[in-house]
Amino acid sequence: MQVVITDWQEVAGMGVRCGQMLVFFKDTATTEIYTLSLHDALPICHLEIYYAVSGMGAVCHTINPRLFPPQIAYIAAHANDRVIFTDLTFVKLLEEIAGELPGVEAFIVMTDEDHMPKTSLPNVQCYERLVHGHSPDHDYPDPDQNPPSPLSHSSVTPCPPTRLPHRHLPPTLDRCASRL
Repeated sequence: MQVVITDWQEVAGMGVRCGQMLVFFKDTATTEIYTLSLHDALPICHLEIYYAVSGMGAVCHTINPRLFPPQIAYIAAHANDRVIFTDLTFVKLLEEIAGELPGVEAFIVMTDEDHMPKTSLPNVQCYERLVHGHSPDHDYPDPDQNPPSPLSHSSVTPCPPTRLPHRHLPPTLDRCASRL
């Protein structure tokens, strides 16, 4: 596991860059961004994504990577996820289930150019290359606090997973506090 030393100002700047990059995929306030990660490659990416997605008024959908591939495919398809962020660990898994994810427009691998894998995933992108093409100086619009922001699915029962949306208010307060 890679150790990353940073501060909240840098995380906020990278989150803003990530948010600017994600605006391309956002056409409604219900756009859902899916993350599948063990935080091994670039552990700070997941935090940046969480704040970026919430800040732009979209939904950050984290998926339990310990689920079986059919469950992961079901959850991503059920949630209508449009962008999937993954670390290197799950590229092969996503290659196997990509055909079951018709709504996904891009797969973004949380790594740098030097570690980008050869993959059969459609429209695969490198996180570091995409994010560093944007400025950390950008203000988000003020999102409505009531629509969901983080989204999870229950996955501990034998029944199909159930959506568990959370409101924008806690991440919004976190974002405001990070600017102090």
